[in-house]
Amino acid sequence: MTYSQHGEDDFLARLFWTPSRPAGFKRSGFYVDVGCNRPKIQNNTYFFYLLGWRGVCIDPHQGFAEQYAEERPEDVFVGCAIAEQDGNVTLHYGEHLTLSSLLASEHNPHQCTVPGRRLDTLLSSLGVPAEFDILSIDVEGYEIEALRTNDFTAHRPRAIVVEYQTMGTVNLELQRVLLDLGYYTVHMTTGNMIAIKSLADDWRQL
Repeated sequence: MTYSQHGEDDFLARLFWTPSRPAGFKRSGFYVDVGCNRPKIQNNTYFFYLLGWRGVCIDPHQGFAEQYAEERPEDVFVGCAIAEQDGNVTLHYGEHLTLSSLLASEHNPHQCTVPGRRLDTLLSSLGVPAEFDILSIDVEGYEIEALRTNDFTAHRPRAIVVEYQTMGTVNLELQRVLLDLGYYTVHMTTGNMIAIKSLADDWRQL
């Protein structure tokens, strides 16, 4: 069963499948979910939570905190936006909270002030492992900026799933940015691309 919007979790699961293990799947792992939104529906990390993985889920809408406390009590939920500097930032939102972004558009005419954190300082403050399994980023057009707030020498995920198409706009620069960071795009869905850091270790398993 897939919980992602376009089956991204199904593809990611194959990266962590080892036939020698009972039931195959890696039973412990760590993820960071930026722009996590709802805890189950169209969520890239909920499948892994069910497997016993744990992680950090980040979203600027503090209203999701109660849902995560109920549905995913062993995850850490952080109510903030990932921004280029620590401090308060302006969040633009519309009728649907899934379209919230630090970038203004016709789809998100409303504004509010929310805490902003760089990803590198946030992960360090939470004690996130230097090497972890999945970084998922879905921030409605702000993906490149969010990626660049992480120090990939300090926190380097094995796989990145990142939205490249937002409300019909395709981010053509994203694949090059991933490559510059040392990640190779191995799969694309309607809205997301998945990149891995090691073709030698991971490509053979796909």
